[in-house]
Amino acid sequence: MVHKTTRHLQSSKIIALTFSVGMFTGCASTDINYIQYLEQTHRLSASQNASEAACLLVLAEGIKQGDNQTKTMLASQIDKCKKETIKIMPPKNWLGL
Repeated sequence: MVHKTTRHLQSSKIIALTFSVGMFTGCASTDINYIQYLEQTHRLSASQNASEAACLLVLAEGIKQGDNQTKTMLASQIDKCKKETIKIMPPKNWLGL
């Protein structure tokens, strides 16, 4: 009787272990859409940073070479170089999350 209970207990542990490994393997595998999402997000962020840097560089050159009225006007435009970050929705995983 003890032997049957032990065998049943061991088989349930094996099933639980197999299920756990399967779940973790499925969660660890990365969908190609998610990799593309990461690449596009990285490119978009780099482009936005380059755009803001170019805008600030133009304003800095104008401030260096302009008269006092121009410097004041350009200094007030610095906040306009900052752009709101564009949001991209990540793809859903195989669970629909």
